Amino acid sequence: RRVRRVPSPWAPRMHSRKASWVVGGPEVLRGPRAKLVEGAPGSRQVHINGLSGSLCAMVAHETWTSLELKAAVQGSTGIPALEQILLVGCEELEDEERIGRYFEERAPLDVSLLRRHAAQVQLLRKVDETNFLFLPSMLDSQLLEGGLERPVAVALVRRCPALLQRLPALLAGDRQVVLAAARVGGLRYADAAWQEDAGVVRVAVGLDPEALRHASLALRSDPAFVASLMEDEGLVDRLLDDPRAALARSRVVFRGASPGLQQDPSLLQMAGLPAPEAAGVDGAGICRTVTADAKRKARVVAAALQRRSRPSAEERVPSRSRSPSRSRS
Repeated sequence: RRVRRVPSPWAPRMHSRKASWVVGGPEVLRGPRAKLVEGAPGSRQVHINGLSGSLCAMVAHETWTSLELKAAVQGSTGIPALEQILLVGCEELEDEERIGRYFEERAPLDVSLLRRHAAQVQLLRKVDETNFLFLPSMLDSQLLEGGLERPVAVALVRRCPALLQRLPALLAGDRQVVLAAARVGGLRYADAAWQEDAGVVRVAVGLDPEALRHASLALRSDPAFVASLMEDEGLVDRLLDDPRAALARSRVVFRGASPGLQQDPSLLQMAGLPAPEAAGVDGAGICRTVTADAKRKARVVAAALQRRSRPSAEERVPSRSRSPSRSRS
């Protein structure tokens, strides 16, 4: 019987197929998001426009990603999400990017939709359906055939971020390609210049808290930058949903900081860890911080003291002397 393994909340799914193009609109819009109405907190009216005019309009939430917006457009117009290119002005929306950053106060969001050509759509679908082990050979064949388009390079590094090191210099230095790899744990494969980019590191840590370990030493030694990563925009929602998970994420980010910064009292307080001077026993003999190892040792000592305090076998045996009144006649 096959056992399904449950990944950690922030583990990058670099070895799994990301079939984003098969996500349907009804699947994404189930639950509270399907009940959005215009004027609700965090919602905006979104107008989707094509080359021939308006295509559809919908109410979207600020936490939606571009992929969810594509799925909603697919449910309204029937255009597959894989064929869509969404633009806000002249900037293309990434699949994992939240559309809330483009919202303006009391103003609808105008999004332009372009369609990919059939050859590129077929190649993207082939990248998604190819076995993970054959992706490097597929990349080599595409390079030998005369060129590699940026959308195909983005799809390849999403499936296998290690391919970022095998891309041509023009594509390996492209910000969109680097961001696609960083979102799935590929910051370690980026050039040193991108590891010093605060925007790229922030995007990588937003999806994988352990990615801070692969950032430059200058960023990992910046207390303001590390504090901003520990208190990201979704911290309040996570604290309300699961405080333990939010605290665990902050601690993972904190462990990626430089060794000297891990002694900062303010960062230790944000991570819920004791300050160095607070550890141990104070002058009154009261233990301030008890670690798991100390608790285990305390249980062992308490059990030993309890065994020693028990009466011996001779003391537990009652006296067998009989009183004369109860002796047998």
